[in-house]
Amino acid sequence: MGKKRCNRIGIKFSQYNEPQTFHIPEREENGPNCGLMPEINLANQTPTRELPSGLPILVGDFSVFVTKVSGSGSFTGEGYVGIPYLGNLQVAVTFKDIVVNTDNHLISGYIETKYDPANSMTVNIDQILTGGEGVGDIRSGEERAAFKVDYTINSNIQAIPLKQDGSKDDIKEGETYTLSKGENGKYTFVLTDSEGKEHKIESETIPATVEDKNGNTFEVNETGEVKPVSQHTDISLDNTDKDRQSDIAVLSFKATANTKYALDEYRDVYEKVIEYKDQYKVEGTAITASAKFMLPGTSDEVSVYIKENKNNKLLPEKVRFITGKGKEYLSIYDRQTRQWIVTVVSGEINDGQELYAVQDTGDGSYVTLGKLNIYTYEPKPLVVRLVPVNGFTNGFTKAAVSEQLNAIYNKVGISCEVEIATGFDYDPLRTQAFNVTGSGLFSTLTDDMKALNNAYMQTSDYKEDVVTLFIIEKVSGNEGVAGDMPRGKQFGYLFSGATAQTVAHEIGHGVFHLDHPFDRANAARSFDRGDLADNLMEYD
Repeated sequence: MGKKRCNRIGIKFSQYNEPQTFHIPEREENGPNCGLMPEINLANQTPTRELPSGLPILVGDFSVFVTKVSGSGSFTGEGYVGIPYLGNLQVAVTFKDIVVNTDNHLISGYIETKYDPANSMTVNIDQILTGGEGVGDIRSGEERAAFKVDYTINSNIQAIPLKQDGSKDDIKEGETYTLSKGENGKYTFVLTDSEGKEHKIESETIPATVEDKNGNTFEVNETGEVKPVSQHTDISLDNTDKDRQSDIAVLSFKATANTKYALDEYRDVYEKVIEYKDQYKVEGTAITASAKFMLPGTSDEVSVYIKENKNNKLLPEKVRFITGKGKEYLSIYDRQTRQWIVTVVSGEINDGQELYAVQDTGDGSYVTLGKLNIYTYEPKPLVVRLVPVNGFTNGFTKAAVSEQLNAIYNKVGISCEVEIATGFDYDPLRTQAFNVTGSGLFSTLTDDMKALNNAYMQTSDYKEDVVTLFIIEKVSGNEGVAGDMPRGKQFGYLFSGATAQTVAHEIGHGVFHLDHPFDRANAARSFDRGDLADNLMEYD
């Protein structure tokens, strides 16, 4: 391929590369018409302020999928584009200071193919998850407690809460202390070191985690109990084949009734979709890893159970839980349920830990029985406003919607503040139904959607940083649908029969760019309907 520039559609191929051999598929009657100029309507010159990763930019008759982006109003980033006349070859691209309109069409700037003499210009799209950017990265692999102190903590001490005047009660044997917030909204408690010296710690939240100078981490809970949760260990997994599944047993991690944050246990159905399988399986091995979400500075409880006992050589008393960085999480084994309870601690923001369930073989080596990847991300606030159109509320209440949204999204660190507006009078929908025909991945907004959005944006109630969902009584073009929210858009639409679960589902589309798991165009990247019945983005 030589150097080519195509100004009309906004993509330019810059740089030469070595000749490459490929086979062109047999011509199809309905295939691409090379050389014909596409019909391009760029009448909409209103630039979008946000360009979420995972969405396509329409450049002529090409769709450029964004994988990394920065900026507001003008954008710089990376992505990939499928070239139909090259067998839909996925080509990596970059862009700088481009402008995209509110229909996701490129209206200013160029998108260029990437050239690196040491690498292919193609991109492996199976490594790109459309739900977010940078998900699943493991950088340092370290645990990070909320507090780190330069003294040794006794493992059998209590945390003594301070009174409002700064004094404290003496500890009496068998007495339980309850921590309470001070006037500054923080929890204040005292830890005693190995020499009997007292140290004061203030924490925004309880439970709180503290790491001492020896690398041992403790959890201080609501009653003032100080519980050891992890310790420095001399066990090293560096010299073992830790990512090879043992032939002794398979252990799997799952949530308990006390688990606060999301845990996605690996499921066999993930084998269907390569991008899921690759995210949960260690490449080239049979080992699978479940995934755990954490907020920074927190701790959480998980359960480990015996998924498969292969040869009855599993020895529960010899099972240990070790990170790749030399920390051992302490566990309690229940012989009746045959499960271990483990308290795990978060890491740095946008970082992950690899936690291995291993068994001592008796000769100083360890074999891997199971694995959990623990990822830490910062909390995100989200303001959601429901706007009844022409007085139609569909029975929504602030309390019910808030409870449902936070029950779902708090588990991944998102706190939802819900507002229900007094209403929005909109004359066109008094006499006609709201048309949603054509809303989808590429044609994201119908004319009715655009008109309603624009009318509301002219009011004093509009806020550009608030997710807004209109409640509309009559709809046409997709009867029976309960809601619609184009991916990466601020506005969504709720119809008769919608529930608080519908609100959560549509926010998944609009705010977090999530697909239905069952209707992707490529069958190799799609589940069957019902495969993930408990998934937020699944529905009957």
